[in-house]
Amino acid sequence: MHSKTPLVTLENLVGGYEKPYLIDYMKIGGWLPIFPSKELAGIVADLMGDGHIQGKPRWKFDYTSYSTKNLFDLVV
Repeated sequence: MHSKTPLVTLENLVGGYEKPYLIDYMKIGGWLPIFPSKELAGIVADLMGDGHIQGKPRWKFDYTSYSTKNLFDLVV
């Protein structure tokens, strides 16, 4: 069941940027707003668990970094 209250909107995303004029609205506009869902929870759990997203039939995305601070900042 999806909530009707978004987790992220374009307005609150832009409000968090010091230089919002640098945001590529055409690129991110189609992704927003983001609503809570089972699918989103699964993606977050995959990334927090072992750092990759995988699906069927056989695809996999990894996020890697040499900086543990960089990875930690994504979660916190």
